[in-house]
Amino acid sequence: MVIEIASFELNEWIEKEDFLENHSATHHNWVVKQNWFLRRETYCDSSWLWKDVVLWENIESAQAAAKVIGSEPGNLPWLQMINGKTVEMYHWNKEF
Repeated sequence: MVIEIASFELNEWIEKEDFLENHSATHHNWVVKQNWFLRRETYCDSSWLWKDVVLWENIESAQAAAKVIGSEPGNLPWLQMINGKTVEMYHWNKEF
């Protein structure tokens, strides 16, 4: 099992409600349909730093999804709301 944590900020002109609407659409229309997807939760702190936490069955599935998420036209509205300069993504294997 692999946990993926993506950290990011939104572009300045984005309203939280608009982001969450697009985030939900991307989740239901694309993320949950990916091979070996297990679970996803999204968090935001008081400084508007977001954490997208996704559980995958294996690292290959996590990496494959990361490579193609931008090629799905339905994901673009959501992706364009994210400040790309702030994105950091990490993967960890479950060891115990």
